[in-house]
Amino acid sequence: MPLCLIIHELVTNSLKHGFEGRTNGHLNIQLNKRGISGILEYADDGNGMTSEETPKGNGSIGLKVIQLIVGQLKGAFEVVEKAPLRIRIIFELE
Repeated sequence: MPLCLIIHELVTNSLKHGFEGRTNGHLNIQLNKRGISGILEYADDGNGMTSEETPKGNGSIGLKVIQLIVGQLKGAFEVVEKAPLRIRIIFELE
């Protein structure tokens, strides 16, 4: 369930902000297992993320929600690339 909430928030952010002013775009969602960890990689070819939108900046409420859920999963949230957006979340598997 937590991964569904994270993916929902990421897709919503891409549709609302990443593809603003565009009529199309691409999303890529990958979920892999490495040892005892799960890895969620999310990317879009949208407008990207500004410095204020990053988790270390003021961030949106959506990013803060994602970080809280990642914390509950004892995971790590990383913005690999801001534009186009690429995010990696590594979390413990139970």
